[in-house]
Amino acid sequence: VVGSDFIDTHLVPLVARMANDPVPNVRFNAAKTIKAMHEVCMWRPQNFNDKLVPCLYKMLADE
Repeated sequence: VVGSDFIDTHLVPLVARMANDPVPNVRFNAAKTIKAMHEVCMWRPQNFNDKLVPCLYKMLADE
């Protein structure tokens, strides 16, 4: 179990980088991770909305 500070400083930036990876499978797994984080860790909704939701919108535009 990790605290919200660890999630904010380590996991959120890592997942955001994964969401921009050139490898499609990495982006797919980033989307799955964002979903899991949203379902389990709504610790700070504003931080989630500011940093991870834009990644999802960018992935929606992928071809």
